[in-house]
Amino acid sequence: MRPQEVDQSPFSWTKPTWTGTIDGQPRSGSGRGTNVLVNSAGTWQMLHEHLSA
Repeated sequence: MRPQEVDQSPFSWTKPTWTGTIDGQPRSGSGRGTNVLVNSAGTWQMLHEHLSA
């Protein structure tokens, strides 16, 4: 993750990869993700997450 702060609301982006088996066949892939965080009473919480292929 690369957290960045914009107008006091940090966000991060990720590029996850995965491997596994689907219907007995090996598969793999990757995607992109964005998370928006908020600080609520001193605790960081995820406000929103978006994932795409």
